[in-house]
Amino acid sequence: MAVKPIDQLTIMNDFLFSTVMRKEEYCKPLLEYILNVRIRKLVYLNQQQEISVPVPDAKSVRLDVYVEDDQDTVYDLEVQTTDKGNLPRRTRFYQSMIDARAIDKGADYKTLKKSFVIFICSYDPFHSDRIIYTFRNRCDEEPSLLLNDDAYKILINTKGVIGEISDELKEIIHYMDTGKADSDYTLMLLPRFNTPVTFDCDFIPHSDASFS
Repeated sequence: MAVKPIDQLTIMNDFLFSTVMRKEEYCKPLLEYILNVRIRKLVYLNQQQEISVPVPDAKSVRLDVYVEDDQDTVYDLEVQTTDKGNLPRRTRFYQSMIDARAIDKGADYKTLKKSFVIFICSYDPFHSDRIIYTFRNRCDEEPSLLLNDDAYKILINTKGVIGEISDELKEIIHYMDTGKADSDYTLMLLPRFNTPVTFDCDFIPHSDASFS
């Protein structure tokens, strides 16, 4: 397999995506645009977060970007460019590993944090032309009855055309699909392509940031 030099990589490359998004100034706005919420502050942000279970030969997972905020919510941000036909089960596995990491032995299940597993895909995983697919657990017999387990899976299709989203998110998806930056946020990302790349874990200090 040919290896591309870094100046030929796009934001949809998982290495570059995780490196750029390890900075709160880039990661926090992206989450806010995708979820249409305000996030007060991030308290933990790590690229290439590995999660494993203490069982011999058990499968582990390496998350592109793992984030926690100050409201006990966790986020996993991933980019995916190859359709391997396993994304639904992959999100299930990622969710289970995040939950296993988040709860201590003997702890009450109520301590599990709200979690979002988010995949940004350069293809349509469900061939329905939607921009965003959001999944929550609900009752088949009573479709309006949600399980309320605070587990969300969101799949974004950069080729999608159906669905109402903000202009800001449209610009981000356009950038991720074409590499063309037109908005303030996407233009802010461009200089990151020319900066040295290092791997580490950022522990973000508390600030006085608040909802406005």
